[in-house]
Amino acid sequence: MFTEASLEPTEPGLRWRCVKLEPGTTLRGLLCGKMKPLECHWVNESSKPCRSKITGGRLTCYCQQEPHSLRTIGYVPIETRDREQLVVIVPKTTALTIKTFVQGDALEFMRGKRDKSPTRVRTILPEEIGAQRHKVVAAEQPREISRYLLHLWGDLALQKHFEGPQDPIPSSGPNLLRQPRKQPNAKASATQKPNHPVVNALLGAIGQPPSKQ
Repeated sequence: MFTEASLEPTEPGLRWRCVKLEPGTTLRGLLCGKMKPLECHWVNESSKPCRSKITGGRLTCYCQQEPHSLRTIGYVPIETRDREQLVVIVPKTTALTIKTFVQGDALEFMRGKRDKSPTRVRTILPEEIGAQRHKVVAAEQPREISRYLLHLWGDLALQKHFEGPQDPIPSSGPNLLRQPRKQPNAKASATQKPNHPVVNALLGAIGQPPSKQ
C-alpha cells in the first residue's frame, strides 16, 4: 500500500548538513576540508551557484535570460565536538580569513544579533573542542564536500556536468578571493636601462657602460 523509504545508510560523501548561522548564535568546530568559494545567486530563499561561473562558461546559466544578483560565498566544512559534519555558509569577507587557516584549526563562527550582521570567524584553542580530536583531523586527508553540494543544490544540469569520481568543484577560487595586486615600482622601471645592441653601441660611443640583462 505504501511506498516505503529506503533504510540503506547514507553514502559517506553525503553525510553533511548545511548551516547558516542565525543572528546572535555561535558555532565551533575543526576545519576538516577545503573551503569552496563560489559565485552564487539568491534563488527561492537559498543560494545557488551560477552555472556559467562554476563551469568556466561551459554551461549557460538562467541569469543570462533573467538577471539575478551575484555574490561570492564560502562553503566551509567543519567537524563539531559531537563529530557532526557541517558545511557553514560564510560571506566573502569571512572567506578571506578562512583562506589563511589550515586543516585541523579550531574555529568559532559567530553572528551578531542584528538581521544583517555577517557571520564572522576566529581561531580558538584546540582544547576548547578536543585536543586529541584536533590531532586526528589535522593529520587526515581533507574531506571532500563537492558531491554533497551538488546534492544540496539539486541542479540536475550541474550534477550531469560534474558526474565522475574527480573533484568537480574548485577549492582555491583564485578569481574570487584574490587580493589586489601591487603595482610595480615606477621609479625602478624608469631608471632601468634598456638592453638592445644598437643602444649599447651608442652608449659605448659616448663612454657609458652597456646595459646588462
